[in-house]
Amino acid sequence: MEKELVKCVKIIHHPTEVRMYRTLSAFFRFIGIFACENLIEDEYGDKVDWECQITKGSEDIDLPIKEQVNVILQEMKECIGDENFSIVSSIWNVFNENDLMRGSYAIDYFSNSGRIYIYQQMEKAIHSFKEALKQLNVLEQEDAVKGSVGNVYIWMAQVNSQRRINELAMILWNAVQEGLYVKKNDEAREKYLSGLAKKYIKFNKIDKVISRILKVDSQFYAAYAIRGFVKELTEAYKTDSKNDFEKAIKLIGNKSYTSYLYFRIGRYYEKILPDRPEKM
Repeated sequence: MEKELVKCVKIIHHPTEVRMYRTLSAFFRFIGIFACENLIEDEYGDKVDWECQITKGSEDIDLPIKEQVNVILQEMKECIGDENFSIVSSIWNVFNENDLMRGSYAIDYFSNSGRIYIYQQMEKAIHSFKEALKQLNVLEQEDAVKGSVGNVYIWMAQVNSQRRINELAMILWNAVQEGLYVKKNDEAREKYLSGLAKKYIKFNKIDKVISRILKVDSQFYAAYAIRGFVKELTEAYKTDSKNDFEKAIKLIGNKSYTSYLYFRIGRYYEKILPDRPEKM
């Protein structure tokens, strides 16, 4: 019998295992699984669907991180079942091959750097997410995965690729508009902006994939969270992006890993509907 979908994991690690933790957490979030951090010998946080532990010294051994992640994912097989495990492993290969951990953190940590080199890396990241999206589309069509509940992970990876493309395109767009990037003549800037506009993926296209996810599992709270993130990149941000965050929180319940969603709702009340009590 096929196992239920894992929706939240806890990654336990030694304080020095930062790269490995970031790789794992970025990957799990890429496929729609909430990732909670727990430093070894420190017990805190709430119960999750599955826990994994990064071996101390993992960054110093000869085994490449790709293979170390494969070992950890093998431990996950018992929790998610063979069929879902095969799908997760295939997505991991796409994630690793296209270096999507780098692309994810380019947004989270360097979006306002103002450095030309960073913007160039963001252009590469857009290309990487587009290539990953093509590979995920091929994976979805394989006979072995058709009809599997694990398709939810493929669809979440597709949606997250599209979301990241839009986020990166908007960062670059704003950098050009502010004169931080492509400081050439007006014609060159307009041509560059026109190219960025073509890369942007319309909300309705992304929402169709999210609707497929929720049709399979209406309790898959990451789908609501991601739809809220996507809405922040559209005019819909001005009306209802927080509603999806609130739906996700309601499904999760009173758990510590709703904190980031509350933060995004706070940002909504800070930027769109200025209201200090609600923001707090």
